[in-house]
Amino acid sequence: MKDKPVEKSLHHLSWQTRIYAILAISVIIAAHVFDAWNSNWVLAVLVSLAVILFFESFELHFKGNPKVWKRFRWLLIIAALAILFLTLVS
Repeated sequence: MKDKPVEKSLHHLSWQTRIYAILAISVIIAAHVFDAWNSNWVLAVLVSLAVILFFESFELHFKGNPKVWKRFRWLLIIAALAILFLTLVS
């Protein structure tokens, strides 16, 4: 039986997810060892990993229709930039 493209991407994305999870756990352990919970780098790294995993989960859902994924991805990027610019202005 022929493999479906989604099944191939699931295997590929699952390795990326594992790497990001290991990275998040190592950041948490390093923050605990060096007592860095009050610094901003721990929060920044964990939030950026959460955003990456968020994008990855949407890419998985829209794998069958790449045009919709491309539009949705640009919509998310524009929304993130708008939020960033609004916080810088105010």
